[in-house]
Amino acid sequence: MRILLTANGSPWTRNKGGGTLAVHHLATAFSRRGHEVTVLYGRRPKDPHPPGLSYSVEWAKFYQVATINLNIFSFGKKIKRLIETGSFDLVHGNAEEALFAPTHCRKAKIPFFYTSHANFLPSEGLLQSIGRPLRLLKSVNTHLERATAQSADLVFTFSEFSKNLVVEALDALSPGKVKVVSPGVSSEWYEVKREKGQKKQLILWGRMADQKGIPELLQAFKIVREYFSDIKLLLVGEGALREEYMSKALRLGISEAVSFEGWKDEATIRKMASESLAGVFPSRIESFGLAIAEAMATGLPVIATRVGALPEFIINGKTGNLVAPGNIEELAAKLIECISDPDRMEMFGAAAKIDIRKKFCWDNTAEIIENEYDRIIKKRLEPGRR
Repeated sequence: MRILLTANGSPWTRNKGGGTLAVHHLATAFSRRGHEVTVLYGRRPKDPHPPGLSYSVEWAKFYQVATINLNIFSFGKKIKRLIETGSFDLVHGNAEEALFAPTHCRKAKIPFFYTSHANFLPSEGLLQSIGRPLRLLKSVNTHLERATAQSADLVFTFSEFSKNLVVEALDALSPGKVKVVSPGVSSEWYEVKREKGQKKQLILWGRMADQKGIPELLQAFKIVREYFSDIKLLLVGEGALREEYMSKALRLGISEAVSFEGWKDEATIRKMASESLAGVFPSRIESFGLAIAEAMATGLPVIATRVGALPEFIINGKTGNLVAPGNIEELAAKLIECISDPDRMEMFGAAAKIDIRKKFCWDNTAEIIENEYDRIIKKRLEPGRR
């Protein structure tokens, strides 16, 4: 098959997201299975070029605008040209960047697939929301995502949580048009060996944003420090709120124990994870939670929140620990328990590594999605379907 995938950003930038990384890994897995794959990424002028890849790359201009994703226009133009010249069998979008792809796919008589990575989708369309302009301005991109998903021949999600979001938002969309498929975890994470005698440190990696529960983590960590004055917290990642969190740590009197590491490459993160007591991910919402699955794949004991898709792959008290979102006291208590009994936590981490390896493999993901591609393409070839 000739497959055109789209991703709003680039997996080689410092602010890359889990959805963009998923597109890269899926494209690589498709290539291993013998498909001819092209991925259209968004790129700023100074973004790094990718290393040698097993698939082809095209670029659309990336616009950094907070309120509305102007990439819909640069991607729309590039998708149109690629479809007209590339003889693709299908297009598979991953966010609102593919808004105009369904129109071009209909003209070319090829199917359009979509993967929803959203934590939220509005229950009404863009036109119905015009009467609430301030609310609309804050959520216009989610409306664009909703419109893109609504036009797809089939929508994929990485969790039951995400599937329910899509079905509830698009009440006219049949649940049969939404398919849950587990994503993968890159093999390098499974290869990590836990260091003997971990450093007295906790770690979180991800975007520096309130969605990741960082304000709650800082407050909980202050409580933990009252019991363990030598414990450290590593926060790895970039984000607009990083300076604000540094100021908050200073106000809480814990700044000397909290290290804001900034951006690190994956190899460095894996090394840091192997040396840490536990990974702490107190997210307020997660449509999947790639960083958490990666942490579990290394055998790092994980403490996370009971939100979104996380309870779907973290077995509380067996492969990790789940706490209520926003509950600072419960989070602090679980962290204290972790530090007090590291051997028990290591047992959770070891069990998680085995479990995650069984659940998350990109080659399996690619095979399932490929079968759905085949099914939809054959269905469209039936008399009266085209």
